[in-house]
Amino acid sequence: MSTRPVDPLYNPQNPGWTPSFDVALDAAREVLAEQQAANIYDDRAMLTAAVRLEIALRHLLAAYDAKAGQ
Repeated sequence: MSTRPVDPLYNPQNPGWTPSFDVALDAAREVLAEQQAANIYDDRAMLTAAVRLEIALRHLLAAYDAKAGQ
């Protein structure tokens, strides 16, 4: 078991930059199109796809929440 500190993929206390809804939607579609061709038997490709899709989804939801709060 490792005793190194863990850096989480996402920190809800510091969500970072929020794109506009249109930008986030276009980016999510682009990432989804790119990752659909990932090799399911390649661990690195699957990890990359999962991370990129999670980031796109978080941006999309943050943009949606910001748009709904206007």
